[in-house]
Amino acid sequence: MVDQGINPDIKSYTIIINTLCKARQLNDGLAYFRQLSQVGLEPDLITYNLLIDGLGKSKRLHEAISLFNEMQKKGTVLNLCTYNSLILFLGKAAEAGKMYEELLTKGWKPNVFTYNALIRGYSVSGSTDSAYAAYGRMIVGGCLPNSSTYTQLPNQL
Repeated sequence: MVDQGINPDIKSYTIIINTLCKARQLNDGLAYFRQLSQVGLEPDLITYNLLIDGLGKSKRLHEAISLFNEMQKKGTVLNLCTYNSLILFLGKAAEAGKMYEELLTKGWKPNVFTYNALIRGYSVSGSTDSAYAAYGRMIVGGCLPNSSTYTQLPNQL
């Protein structure tokens, strides 16, 4: 693009970063992400969320949390997708519960994906009581479970 005199905008970079994340080429995606400031562009919410998701899927949680912290420092407004990704990938760690509490204090209403990620994390880590407590909060909060919710709950046999 640049060779043809076209300067890429944030959307162009985000498409490239998303494609690289999906191809599991995260180092290249992060290189383009870091290049943004060099060309005078600021990453937007979508760019951050795509990278956090890609890093989480690749189990690079420290980097995902670092980006999350960077977003907050820069004043980027977070959304439910940001929190859902982190809850899903931090599921085995105590941080998932903290992320859930943080999204509540910020005024976000958890959706079925939020609860399923939380329930899955608790179930996988062996915290059966916490998984069922999250399910209870889901029901009391008026969020309808889906088939995935029931598959995430630990067996009580």
